[in-house]
Amino acid sequence: MSREETFKYVHNAKIEDLFDVKEPNLEVPEKALIYGDETCSCCGEETAEAFIRMKEGKPYCIDCLEKIKN
Repeated sequence: MSREETFKYVHNAKIEDLFDVKEPNLEVPEKALIYGDETCSCCGEETAEAFIRMKEGKPYCIDCLEKIKN
């Protein structure tokens, strides 16, 4: 089938001819963990708590903590 013929077929076909719609057989995954945000005391960027590191009582994003270490 040429590109033009395929285009016409797809645009003129019944939806049932193009898709096979049926009930999924997958289980719903567990809800994702939602982390709060914390502000990096160096750059001021909001960062997920999971990616914040504390140093001397101040929160730092991983990138800024690396800069401070070096």
